[in-house]
This record gives sequence, C-alpha cells and structure tokens, in this order.
Amino acid sequence: MGIGEACVRTFAAGGGKCVILDLDQGRGEELIGQLPSGLAIFIRTDVSAEEQVAAAVDRAIGEFGRAGILVNVAGISSVFGPALIENIDIALWTKMMSVNLTGTFLMTKYTIPLMKRQRYGRIVNIASTAVLGAGYRGQAPYCASKASVVGLMLAVTREGGPFGIRCNAVGPGPTKTPSRTLLVQKEREIERTVPVGFIADAVDVANPVAFLSSKLARFITGQLLFVDGGVSIPWNIDHIVPVAEQA
Repeated sequence: MGIGEACVRTFAAGGGKCVILDLDQGRGEELIGQLPSGLAIFIRTDVSAEEQVAAAVDRAIGEFGRAGILVNVAGISSVFGPALIENIDIALWTKMMSVNLTGTFLMTKYTIPLMKRQRYGRIVNIASTAVLGAGYRGQAPYCASKASVVGLMLAVTREGGPFGIRCNAVGPGPTKTPSRTLLVQKEREIERTVPVGFIADAVDVANPVAFLSSKLARFITGQLLFVDGGVSIPWNIDHIVPVAEQA
C-alpha cells in the first residue's frame, strides 16, 4: 500500500469524502470499489499538467461542493537510480521536479482559491527526511524537489493563514510502499539504521497526515513533521549498535 492509498483509507474510515487523483486508473478504480459507496471518486490526472489539474479540481468541487483538505502526496523517488550531480541529465532533473514540485504547486494553486472563499482549508505536503540532515547521495533531484516542497509549504502558510488555511508537511523516513522495493529487499539492513528498529508501513505516515488535517492540530501550521522512527536525529548512524550486540 502506498502513502496516498493509506491516506484515502484513513480519511474514509472517518467518513471523509475523498477525491483520488492518479495516473493508474486501474488501481484507482479498484480502491474506489473497496470503499463505502459514495465516499470517493477517482479522476485520472497527471498532476504535472496544468490543464488536467484545473479540470480535476473543477470536477471535484462539482461533485462534493467544497475542498476542506488537500494532501499533496503524488511523487516519484529514485526512479532513475542513483547518479552523481555531474552525471544527471536535465531531462531526468526536469521529470522529478515536474511531478514532485510542480504537481504540488499546481494542486495548491487550483485548490486554494476555494479554501480562501470558504475561509477554511488544510494542506499537507509529503516531503522527506532528505530535506534536513540525512540527505541522499546520488539523489540530488529528489532532495532538491522535496526541499522545495517544504519551501512552498512555508509560503502557503503565510498567504493562507489569514484565510483560515493551515499548511504543513510530513517528512517520511523509510516506508514500505510499492515504489520502494529496495526497502523490502534490504529490510533487515535498513532497520539497523532506524532508532525504533523497524521500517514504517504507509499507514504510519497517513495517521500524522490525518492529525495535521484535524481540529486537534488547529494551532499547528508551517511545520515539517518528520515521521521517520528517529532517522533525522543528527547521529552518526555508523555508530548505532543494536542493544542485543551491546550486551
């Protein structure tokens, strides 16, 4: 299960109505069929294409009449494999930015006018531990795109605050999702670098997203919440020794 699907299931479990935007129509329609009738619709959308985003938001508003929460979760990571900066092709850089950053910008651009009219809105961007401290060698486009997502969140916080709009970001650490097959293949090795000793499931990220979207977080905005099992703590992970080995 991906983070986006986990978010949909979490909101739907609380009775929230969801609009799912994705390129994978088959999986999107399959997910709709697993949810209570009338709670969600699927719109096939390339979030990096402005015309498609504008049309999708219009349809979503027409269907449900309002936009209370926006979760910008669409993104790609490590899709091109690791590459040092001097070896990165501009086309690969542009692709990463178009989905991770431009997609987040476009979804916000076309949703926030309604939120302003409502004088209410909750926006959560999915960032990464790559934006602070950890960094990923050989993943400059990914790191830069996710850092920019946080910068965008801060700007939206300033602009949206007077209209009752809160904007935050969640920075997941190692999380088991369909796109992160390496985590599954090297799960035990990666777990040794996580202070809590295990890799997150997608729902472990979805729950904090739901919290930041709720009334419980009404005084929280402009924040980056790391959900990473302690990975972002500024330790030298080479010196982490499991308790069992210390004995």
